[in-house]
Amino acid sequence: MIDTEMAFSSIRTAEAKLSEIADEIGRVGAVPRYWNEVPTPFPPPLLDSRGDAMDTAAREAMISHIRNMYEYSWTAATNEWKQAIEVALNAPQKWGALWERRRSSEDKLRSSLRDTPVGHLSVLSGNSSSVGAKRTIALGLTGEIRGVKSEGANFEIQHHLFENLFGTRVPDDWWESPPAPDQVAGWWSALEPAQRDLLITERSLLIGNLPGLPFEVRDQANRETLRRIAANPAGISSDVARLLSGIQLAVDRENNVEIGDVDRQVVSLNIYADTVCASLSYGDLDQVERITWLAAGMESDAAAAIRTWDDASQNVHTVQSRILGAAGKHAVVLWLGYDTPKLADVATSKGVLSSSKAERGSVRFAAELDGAFESRKAFTAGLPVMNVGAHSYGVNTAAIALTRTKYPVDSFTSFGSAGVDTSFVPEIRALNVKDRAPGQPAVFAVHANDDLLASTGAMLSGRKTFDDHAQRVIGSAGPRSMPGVLIFSAEGDNKQGFTETDGHSVIGEAGATRIAGSSATVGHGYLDLGTQSLESFALITSRPIGTDTFDGFSESIGKR
Repeated sequence: MIDTEMAFSSIRTAEAKLSEIADEIGRVGAVPRYWNEVPTPFPPPLLDSRGDAMDTAAREAMISHIRNMYEYSWTAATNEWKQAIEVALNAPQKWGALWERRRSSEDKLRSSLRDTPVGHLSVLSGNSSSVGAKRTIALGLTGEIRGVKSEGANFEIQHHLFENLFGTRVPDDWWESPPAPDQVAGWWSALEPAQRDLLITERSLLIGNLPGLPFEVRDQANRETLRRIAANPAGISSDVARLLSGIQLAVDRENNVEIGDVDRQVVSLNIYADTVCASLSYGDLDQVERITWLAAGMESDAAAAIRTWDDASQNVHTVQSRILGAAGKHAVVLWLGYDTPKLADVATSKGVLSSSKAERGSVRFAAELDGAFESRKAFTAGLPVMNVGAHSYGVNTAAIALTRTKYPVDSFTSFGSAGVDTSFVPEIRALNVKDRAPGQPAVFAVHANDDLLASTGAMLSGRKTFDDHAQRVIGSAGPRSMPGVLIFSAEGDNKQGFTETDGHSVIGEAGATRIAGSSATVGHGYLDLGTQSLESFALITSRPIGTDTFDGFSESIGKR
């Protein structure tokens, strides 16, 4: 702004100077009328009537004298005017760049603040007024408001209406060992509408997490849990605040037309598990024709992974919508329902080389898969096509779950597998997956050449992979791969314009760690838009119902 004001001040000064000179040399019309006109070079002076009495030599001498008096000043003022015009004309571009720098800095600041306790609580307050947001932050950080202590939201799970489902008391392990989904569906069907409404409101924590209930019911209950905590977050842990803010952000996106205007359902939400857990759907699970479940792997506890996997799940739904041409007929479920191993625990029984966490998480995942079938059987018409995709350590978790399900799924796809424990899954036929063709289970695998992290995990753990990538790591023979799996590529397809995956991530990261391909770069994760791996997975999960057709599927697919 200062530069622009100085530029116009310079133009006014130059105009005054040129007008003064023009009046002296008889060239009043030589001064520009508009600020953005560049003045002409010094014009030849015009002599008044006295010049008529002079001879040629005298007139030329007079004109030369006038030129010597004023030309330098005219040229200087002209140059000043010209430079000022350039400053003024460049001002919008300059200010645009400065505004963009400011906006970028503010975005970075907001992003940094959003991933702090204050940021999480601010997001959790939703669309509350500034007073409401301040109240949420104060209660979440200090547990009190205006000196008055609060015990926070309280969620009771015991109720006499649960007796026909659990017996006399809801057991402590209800999350990891839920009742059979068909029993849940039958129990719910027998309740009166008023009893259902009471449980959704007053026992939301349990109702929101019972596989076999209608997903609309679970969503209502889990949003009630979210609402109650947002109203009084006193005493919640940083992980709970982080998870709930991620869920709130995901829910807030459901009316975003730029990403498909997809309804979201909060499928599960357990803030009392040792590791907080949650699941989200993108699409109405009670009505869609096909459902794709996504199981996350190592370092993907719900609180830490909710935002990354929200993007990944939305990407899957977006590409499926493009292929199917009907966004409302399919859904994607992001399942973050178990305690995933940490890389730092690699040498312990809880680490990624052990299958203990996969085995525990598989019970819950199997219940959720069967629960979707039982819910649809009991409360809506028609069973959905069911697909499962899993990443990294999640492949082991999902594979074990698929040995425990009552209903077969239509396909199972692994991304960057860290291997499958053969003590639970001795062969591909142990997986409860339908055949794509006679004798060929619809089990698929993709592993990027640059993703060495998962391969190393498979090799060191001794688990079998669904591809032979682990055998190529650092020259080791590695664990043998499991025969019968259909392999497709993640290396990009120039003909179709799809990019490659260059690391282990589902979503590429800025400043990605390139050691052993542990992270993919921006736009090059397994489930980033535009990648061959996402496109192929979307085609697998979008095949016409009742057929074995994979129109447009990459030529790189093949049985190994």
